[in-house]
Amino acid sequence: MNDYSASFKIILHAGNSKSKAREAIKLGRTKEFEEADRLLKQARLELNQAHQMQTEIIQNEIKESQTSINMLMVHAQDHVSSAEVVLDMALEMNEIRKELSLIKEAL
Repeated sequence: MNDYSASFKIILHAGNSKSKAREAIKLGRTKEFEEADRLLKQARLELNQAHQMQTEIIQNEIKESQTSINMLMVHAQDHVSSAEVVLDMALEMNEIRKELSLIKEAL
């Protein structure tokens, strides 16, 4: 697999992760917690696939060839970083919303 192909796959999976996490945040607002949790699990799987692509690139570089650092690869890495942040925040926000919902029900 060439560097461009790997970059596009990383962007695809990281982008899918961010989209699912953002949708989970929206579902949390309407207390659709089960569906939000399902989407967050899918977001984690997508992010794991992006990380797996990163690992393959690193392993290939160690074994045989140098990876070209180009703007597409930098862009792909940016997507992974932002996907991690969005997913972490979505998980935390929905946990807080669940707790607030329980508190409101108890009042």
